[in-house]
Amino acid sequence: MLSILLIIILLSLVVLKLSHRGIDINSLNIGNYHNKLKQRLETFLENKVYEYPSLEHFQSLVINDNKESKKIKNSKQSNESNFNKLIKQYENNSINQKSKNNLSKNNLSKNNLSKNNLSKNNLSKKKMTPTKEGFTTTNPYYINPPKLFNIKSIETTRLPIMGTFNPGTFYDTFAHYFRKNIYPIELQNTYGSRDNIEKIEKNEIQFGICQEDLVYKAIMGDKTFNNVKYHNIRFLCSLYYESFMLVTHQYSGILSWSDLRGKKIGFPHKKSGSFHNGIRLAELAGLNPKSDFTYYNAMSMNRLANMFLNKDVDAIYLTTNQKNPYLINLANQTKVRFIGTLGISEDKLKMAFPFGFRKYIDTSHYYPNINQTAFLETYATRALLVTNTDLEEDIGYKIVKKMFEHSDELKIVLKNYLFKKNLNSYVPDAFNPQEMFYVHKMLEIHLGAKKYYQEIGFISYSSDPKCAKYAGKGICPY
Repeated sequence: MLSILLIIILLSLVVLKLSHRGIDINSLNIGNYHNKLKQRLETFLENKVYEYPSLEHFQSLVINDNKESKKIKNSKQSNESNFNKLIKQYENNSINQKSKNNLSKNNLSKNNLSKNNLSKNNLSKKKMTPTKEGFTTTNPYYINPPKLFNIKSIETTRLPIMGTFNPGTFYDTFAHYFRKNIYPIELQNTYGSRDNIEKIEKNEIQFGICQEDLVYKAIMGDKTFNNVKYHNIRFLCSLYYESFMLVTHQYSGILSWSDLRGKKIGFPHKKSGSFHNGIRLAELAGLNPKSDFTYYNAMSMNRLANMFLNKDVDAIYLTTNQKNPYLINLANQTKVRFIGTLGISEDKLKMAFPFGFRKYIDTSHYYPNINQTAFLETYATRALLVTNTDLEEDIGYKIVKKMFEHSDELKIVLKNYLFKKNLNSYVPDAFNPQEMFYVHKMLEIHLGAKKYYQEIGFISYSSDPKCAKYAGKGICPY
């Protein structure tokens, strides 16, 4: 480029000297040579800009200080569209200019000219096809993606998922402890036991805390589960007990289950174990849920507690452990009455809940209240940690082994949960190794859990009664 510029400067100086001496410049035919040289320079610069332009240089060639450029500055949308039009216009001009130069230099015949024009038009059409990025394929700034992004698949390992209940409950506290100390998992909020059972059966989640009586109903194909038998549920271990609790206002006039006639009752979500247990208890008391009382399902425990506090309902029912944060807060804000299974005969309870246990509610956990006695007789069901057949055997083994190794620490976790000096925070029947392994034979034990129970002597295939001495200690030698 510098050599060509120097030639032009020298030629201009020669022309000036000749003009001073009175020589006719046109007669020397230098003007034609100058025009040809200028044309060669423009062609050279055009090729260089087309091959190696910088972004600033490219924009300076395309965008001028005219009306269109002012419009481009005013609007981002018009900027993009007009800029693309200018790019296309510049490319068309450059392509047409090149075709003319090539035609003039080579003196092609008419047939060759028509063929070349057709081929070049096709090439220009292909080049002008816009890409996904909004640029044309002739854009020198477009870079093809590296081969690194052409990987077909990447192997990933998904963590198993545990279904949890409302935040703040011990379900949620246990799930976070489990993830940190037992086995890495993901957490997913669910509506309760029934929702957990349905999702575990479908392998949408791999773990869940479920009420024992509902698990058996799912296996037997009870009407609660639309008469469909579940075959994919497996037992890992039991955790603690959850009691049947009916909570009423001080002046609601409700002293037993039979007093619910004509009242408004609040329950958790329809897929919770509390809802199905509460409806069943009302039926055992001789009530028809469709006509004898009105019930409401709350989408969350917080909403249910507010319904009770605002007296939108006369009572609420929960199947829960004694340390429920929502019940404790209600008892601290208003006087409440706790009702166990009063008004329902023992025979009916045994028939309806054959896997239930006779328990007592310690109302000193919920001070203040207006109950005459600190202990209320009721029924309870165990909270089980269940999984499905899709869980690998070695993972099930590790989980159950760590659960038993951390059983004493889990007791402390439950004791410190919602701990208050003026309340009785101790729960005596939680995370007891002598009860954690037991389950009814209709619910199959996961293969990994069974392997561990055999190793510590909780499961033995020997008929020798001496093997009872080795329960929890090791494999029976007899």
